Amino acid sequence: MNILLDKVEEFEEITKATLLRKENEFCFFISEILPVIRHVKYAQVHIDEDMIV
Repeated sequence: MNILLDKVEEFEEITKATLLRKENEFCFFISEILPVIRHVKYAQVHIDEDMIV
């Protein structure tokens, strides 16, 4: 029974570590992608203004 409990705790630790890593990857992805999106939107606004003029 004790061995099983150890395995469950080990599994929980691995799961937490994996989730944390996935979360960090996701945060990194967001931090990389957001400036790109902002830049594109900024560029679109300027293109629209140029077309009006």
